[in-house]
Amino acid sequence: MLGIIVCAFANLFFIIQLNIEEKDKDTYHYVVDYTSEPVSSAWISMYNLAQGDFHFSGYGQGPDVFIAWFFWGLATYLMLLVFMNVLIAIMGDTFGRVSQL
Repeated sequence: MLGIIVCAFANLFFIIQLNIEEKDKDTYHYVVDYTSEPVSSAWISMYNLAQGDFHFSGYGQGPDVFIAWFFWGLATYLMLLVFMNVLIAIMGDTFGRVSQL
């Protein structure tokens, strides 16, 4: 489930990264350029966001600043808070079942 959410947000940030004009590519960025391939850079950025590594220096500028901040906050909430709490709940339930034996 986390993989689907990471891919969905990577797709979203890849699309809004494509919305930046060619002359402003060096100034504005919503996705950190890890590789020369923009699709893999978007995926790596969202995977790092799911791990708690925030790179949001480019979100304050650009044509889609409000969309980028909204979805960055939503991605942070879903990936970090919700899915990590689900993981803790699953581990706690498993520990409880093992402890009863």
